[in-house]
Amino acid sequence: MKTRTDYNLRQIPGLPGFDKKGIRTISIPRVEQISTNSLKVEKVELSEEYTRIDIIHYADPKYISGGWVHVRPETFIRASGSTQRLGLLNVINVPIARTKHYYRHVNDRIAFSLFFPALPKNVKSIDMIEKLNGGENYFNIYGIRTRDIDNGPMQLSFLSFN
Repeated sequence: MKTRTDYNLRQIPGLPGFDKKGIRTISIPRVEQISTNSLKVEKVELSEEYTRIDIIHYADPKYISGGWVHVRPETFIRASGSTQRLGLLNVINVPIARTKHYYRHVNDRIAFSLFFPALPKNVKSIDMIEKLNGGENYFNIYGIRTRDIDNGPMQLSFLSFN
Protein backbone atom coordinates (compact mmCIF):
# COMPACT_ATOMS: atom_id res chain seq x y z
CA MET A 1 0.00 0.00 0.00
CA LYS A 2 1.36 3.41 -0.96
CA THR A 3 1.37 5.97 1.84
CA ARG A 4 1.37 9.73 1.50
CA THR A 5 4.53 11.22 2.99
CA ASP A 6 4.23 14.97 2.38
CA TYR A 7 1.68 16.36 4.81
CA ASN A 8 0.84 20.03 4.34
CA LEU A 9 -0.23 21.28 7.73
CA ARG A 10 0.55 24.75 6.43
CA GLN A 11 2.34 26.00 3.30
CA ILE A 12 5.91 27.17 3.93
CA PRO A 13 7.99 29.21 1.50
CA GLY A 14 11.09 27.22 2.52
CA LEU A 15 10.11 24.19 0.49
CA PRO A 16 11.50 23.37 -2.98
CA GLY A 17 12.13 26.39 -5.14
CA PHE A 18 12.62 28.80 -2.23
CA ASP A 19 15.60 31.16 -2.38
CA LYS A 20 18.19 29.82 0.07
CA LYS A 21 19.63 33.28 0.76
CA GLY A 22 19.58 34.15 4.44
CA ILE A 23 19.29 30.54 5.61
CA ARG A 24 21.71 29.32 8.28
CA THR A 25 22.42 25.58 8.40
CA ILE A 26 23.93 23.62 11.28
CA SER A 27 24.96 20.14 10.11
CA ILE A 28 25.04 17.37 12.71
CA PRO A 29 24.40 19.76 15.61
CA ARG A 30 25.41 18.96 19.15
CA VAL A 31 22.55 17.56 21.20
CA GLU A 32 22.40 17.30 25.00
CA GLN A 33 19.84 14.51 25.34
CA ILE A 34 17.70 12.28 23.11
CA SER A 35 14.88 10.11 24.46
CA THR A 36 15.73 7.17 22.20
CA ASN A 37 18.76 5.67 20.44
CA SER A 38 16.75 5.30 17.23
CA LEU A 39 17.01 9.04 16.36
CA LYS A 40 19.77 11.17 14.89
CA VAL A 41 19.53 14.92 14.19
CA GLU A 42 21.17 15.45 10.80
CA LYS A 43 20.65 19.15 10.27
CA VAL A 44 18.95 22.28 11.57
CA GLU A 45 18.04 24.97 9.06
CA LEU A 46 17.14 28.45 10.33
CA SER A 47 15.53 31.20 8.27
CA GLU A 48 13.43 34.27 8.94
CA GLU A 49 10.34 32.25 8.02
CA TYR A 50 10.83 28.77 9.46
CA THR A 51 12.96 26.34 11.45
CA ARG A 52 13.63 22.99 9.77
CA ILE A 53 14.95 19.94 11.61
CA ASP A 54 16.16 16.99 9.52
CA ILE A 55 16.09 13.68 11.38
CA ILE A 56 16.97 10.07 10.66
CA HIS A 57 14.95 7.40 12.45
CA TYR A 58 16.22 3.83 12.53
CA ALA A 59 13.98 0.76 12.68
CA ASP A 60 13.70 -0.82 16.11
CA PRO A 61 15.72 -4.08 16.33
CA LYS A 62 13.38 -5.52 18.96
CA TYR A 63 10.76 -6.03 16.21
CA ILE A 64 11.36 -8.54 13.40
CA SER A 65 10.18 -6.11 10.74
CA GLY A 66 11.57 -3.00 12.48
CA GLY A 67 8.29 -1.62 13.79
CA TRP A 68 6.79 1.68 12.68
CA VAL A 69 7.21 5.44 12.96
CA HIS A 70 5.06 8.58 12.88
CA VAL A 71 5.13 12.09 14.33
CA ARG A 72 2.45 13.46 16.62
CA PRO A 73 0.81 16.68 15.39
CA GLU A 74 1.34 18.22 18.86
CA THR A 75 5.13 18.18 18.37
CA PHE A 76 6.73 21.54 19.14
CA ILE A 77 10.05 23.28 19.61
CA ARG A 78 11.04 25.79 22.25
CA ALA A 79 14.15 27.68 23.18
CA SER A 80 15.96 25.57 25.79
CA GLY A 81 14.79 26.72 29.22
CA SER A 82 11.69 28.45 27.82
CA THR A 83 8.03 27.46 28.02
CA GLN A 84 6.98 29.23 24.79
CA ARG A 85 5.98 26.55 22.27
CA LEU A 86 6.35 26.83 18.50
CA GLY A 87 4.06 24.22 16.96
CA LEU A 88 4.68 21.88 14.06
CA LEU A 89 3.84 23.48 10.69
CA ASN A 90 4.74 20.83 8.14
CA VAL A 91 6.50 17.50 7.67
CA ILE A 92 8.21 15.83 4.74
CA ASN A 93 8.60 12.06 4.36
CA VAL A 94 7.00 10.94 7.63
CA PRO A 95 3.33 10.43 8.44
CA ILE A 96 1.42 12.38 11.05
CA ALA A 97 -0.12 10.20 13.78
CA ARG A 98 -2.45 8.10 13.51
CA THR A 99 -1.06 7.13 10.12
CA LYS A 100 2.14 5.08 10.44
CA HIS A 101 5.13 4.24 8.28
CA TYR A 102 5.82 0.51 8.71
CA TYR A 103 9.37 -0.66 8.25
CA ARG A 104 9.97 -3.72 6.11
CA HIS A 105 13.23 -4.80 7.70
CA VAL A 106 15.07 -4.32 10.96
CA ASN A 107 17.89 -2.49 9.11
CA ASP A 108 15.58 0.12 7.52
CA ARG A 109 15.69 3.81 8.28
CA ILE A 110 13.77 6.89 7.23
CA ALA A 111 15.01 10.45 6.79
CA PHE A 112 12.43 13.16 7.33
CA SER A 113 12.05 16.89 7.91
CA LEU A 114 9.96 18.77 10.45
CA PHE A 115 9.09 22.45 9.98
CA PHE A 116 8.33 24.92 12.77
CA PRO A 117 7.98 28.72 12.99
CA ALA A 118 11.15 30.81 12.90
CA LEU A 119 13.17 31.14 16.08
CA PRO A 120 14.29 34.44 17.58
CA LYS A 121 17.85 35.18 16.41
CA ASN A 122 19.39 35.04 19.90
CA VAL A 123 18.39 31.41 20.61
CA LYS A 124 21.45 29.21 21.16
CA SER A 125 19.73 25.84 21.61
CA ILE A 126 16.27 24.35 21.32
CA ASP A 127 14.28 21.40 22.57
CA MET A 128 12.06 19.42 20.22
CA ILE A 129 9.24 17.77 22.14
CA GLU A 130 6.76 15.24 20.80
CA LYS A 131 5.25 14.61 24.25
CA LEU A 132 6.43 16.12 27.53
CA ASN A 133 7.68 13.40 29.90
CA GLY A 134 6.85 10.87 27.18
CA GLY A 135 9.77 8.49 27.63
CA GLU A 136 11.63 6.56 24.96
CA ASN A 137 8.59 6.01 22.73
CA TYR A 138 8.44 9.71 21.82
CA PHE A 139 10.76 12.00 19.91
CA ASN A 140 12.01 14.29 22.67
CA ILE A 141 15.35 15.93 21.92
CA TYR A 142 16.87 18.45 24.32
CA GLY A 143 19.60 21.01 23.80
CA ILE A 144 19.87 20.99 19.99
CA ARG A 145 22.54 23.61 19.24
CA THR A 146 21.39 26.31 16.83
CA ARG A 147 24.70 28.16 16.85
CA ASP A 148 28.23 27.06 16.27
CA ILE A 149 30.24 26.95 19.46
CA ASP A 150 32.48 30.02 19.57
CA ASN A 151 35.69 29.46 21.49
CA GLY A 152 37.33 32.60 20.13
CA PRO A 153 40.06 32.78 17.49
CA MET A 154 41.87 29.57 16.64
CA GLN A 155 45.41 29.41 18.06
CA LEU A 156 48.01 28.05 15.66
CA SER A 157 51.14 28.87 17.68
CA PHE A 158 52.31 25.24 17.53
CA LEU A 159 52.70 25.44 13.74
CA SER A 160 55.89 26.66 12.15
CA PHE A 161 55.88 28.22 8.69
CA ASN A 162 59.48 28.48 7.41
